[in-house]
Amino acid sequence: MTSAPLARDPLYCRPATRRVLLGAGFAAARSIPLQHRTAGCAGVLTTLHEVPGPALGGPEWDRVHELCRETGAWLHWYRQHEVLTALQHLHARVTTGQLG
Repeated sequence: MTSAPLARDPLYCRPATRRVLLGAGFAAARSIPLQHRTAGCAGVLTTLHEVPGPALGGPEWDRVHELCRETGAWLHWYRQHEVLTALQHLHARVTTGQLG
């Protein structure tokens, strides 16, 4: 998704944020979902651009989308494996009286 020009986009409505982005020379943003094939959207990659409109094309666009797919898959794995493992460990400690 390509945003409206940053100067008018409601996503960048905080004056300080808008001032920093415009002051750095950015005029537009593009947000691409970090998707996992079975878990949906795990986050968003936002790139900033000096001119509004499509910023990437061809092989460059393909590489960014591949990065987003890989990142989405990693985030899904991390949440399923690391976070759930930690929660299971915490639950086991609480239910056996080892915590508290």
